[in-house]
Amino acid sequence: MDPIANIVPNYQDLPFPAPLWLLQVLLIVGFFTHVVPMNVALAGGAV
Repeated sequence: MDPIANIVPNYQDLPFPAPLWLLQVLLIVGFFTHVVPMNVALAGGAV
């Protein structure tokens, strides 16, 4: 047996809750659905 294997346990990354492409699409869509209303509110308040 490998003595290092007894000291350092197997490390498993936590899996993503969804496919990576879906998370990236949601990030972009969420960003724009945030930016557009914030620009309307900020510019509308200034006008």
